[in-house]
Amino acid sequence: MPEEVNVLINELTELGELIRRRRTERHLSQTELAEQIGATRQWVSRLEKGKNDIGTARLFAVLNALELNLDIRPPRAGDSSKALDAGAPSLIPPETLRALARLNDHLRREAGNPPPSAYRAGTDARR
Repeated sequence: MPEEVNVLINELTELGELIRRRRTERHLSQTELAEQIGATRQWVSRLEKGKNDIGTARLFAVLNALELNLDIRPPRAGDSSKALDAGAPSLIPPETLRALARLNDHLRREAGNPPPSAYRAGTDARR
């Protein structure tokens, strides 16, 4: 089983690059991936370049074929993630991120500004 790596994706081109890297790691050609998901090689090429209007069903087929998981989260208010190298894997262990989220929630509650329910530390399904 591959090691879990969390990557922040802000643009379709970044998603395409992640898919291309994973496809090549699995030694699949664009044609082979296209055959697995019922698409054309040209569609896979456009996906990898970030130029596709991706339908949900086909995106799920690609993720399944490449054994990739996708977590979708809305951006936080004031999120400065664009300033980060968004295509780079996180160097912070998930346990540390969860601890920081709990601390952030605690500090917001103390300040009388509770976090939105989607960001409460206890709601992360991957814990």
